[in-house]
Amino acid sequence: MDFGAGSLKLAEFEVNEAGGLRLKNYGIKSLGLDGASAEAGPREAVLLKALTELIAEKGIKSKDINVCAPGFHV
Repeated sequence: MDFGAGSLKLAEFEVNEAGGLRLKNYGIKSLGLDGASAEAGPREAVLLKALTELIAEKGIKSKDINVCAPGFHV
């Protein structure tokens, strides 16, 4: 999961026969103006909504995740 300033990206991988990773599923959702807000409350709500929608739309089943966040949010 990568939540940047303007969009949320979500990718699901599976292990291939050689032990590497194969992209299984991918989605991107714009966060709009509220997602670019510096205020934690509105941004968190927009991120949660976008994440919930992407998981439902793409049928993501994975439970373990890695997260990428922009430096100004870390």
